[in-house]
Amino acid sequence: MFDSITMPVPANLFSALRAVTYLSSANNGDVTGGLPQALLSPFGGAVLISYMNNGVTVIRNGSLAAQTVLEALHLNGNPLTTIEPGAFSSLHALRDLTMANCRLSTIPAAIREVHGLRAVSINHNLITAVYRGDFVGMTSLLAVLLGQNPVAAVEPGVFAALSNLSVTSAVFDSYAVTTLGTAIEQPSNPAIAPYGER
Repeated sequence: MFDSITMPVPANLFSALRAVTYLSSANNGDVTGGLPQALLSPFGGAVLISYMNNGVTVIRNGSLAAQTVLEALHLNGNPLTTIEPGAFSSLHALRDLTMANCRLSTIPAAIREVHGLRAVSINHNLITAVYRGDFVGMTSLLAVLLGQNPVAAVEPGVFAALSNLSVTSAVFDSYAVTTLGTAIEQPSNPAIAPYGER
């Protein structure tokens, strides 16, 4: 019985990996801790990465540095609590980010590093408050989904600058939001309506 087997690595292996455009690695219960940079780095040409239902608790700055053409990142179902500042700074092409069913307690500041982001789903997390600065500068956003969070407070003006929203601007459909103030303004786009009014 062998403890390990060493095989020569084909010279064209890494260039072949860079040609991969879709990477899915889900349901790996033995993967814990940070998003594995060593696994993702060779896939610099990926436009969609689905890394769902693993044990990722943190996304560190630099772990996605090679993903400069990535358009969609799906991290649903990870016990994710922390996204370090700078973690998304190289994701210039990212348009779709889903982090549903994680353990985020605040809107991650790192999402503001992705100026072209069009859709962000943070459903089923532990978010209790939404602040005006959470989406500042994210004028490309078309959809923000926050359903199934224990949101108790929303600061006035949260969505005021998001003039391109064309899907539900926010979904607070499971918990009573007790401190609204004037947070949910009448949207300028008539296609937008609170979730319960569609």
